Amino acid sequence: MVAATMGACGDYDAITKHLYKKYGEIIIATGLSNTGEMLFAAVNKESGTWSMLFKAPTGLTCLVASGFDWRDKKNPEPPRPDDVRS
Repeated sequence: MVAATMGACGDYDAITKHLYKKYGEIIIATGLSNTGEMLFAAVNKESGTWSMLFKAPTGLTCLVASGFDWRDKKNPEPPRPDDVRS
């Protein structure tokens, strides 16, 4: 299950219910852009499947990516100085 482009779009509630019923995924994180779009991470921590959803201010929600082998980072680290570009 890997989606490369926004293909599956629809109602937020219908999509999240489908992800839960079919894959056991629940929303574990969200982010809001400065223009009102939202990004949601739906994850099944037991199986490792995950889906990323994009929700426009209009309410239209699209699956933008999905996959497997989700891992929470136990000790997040800031980027190394060599990795940060000015």
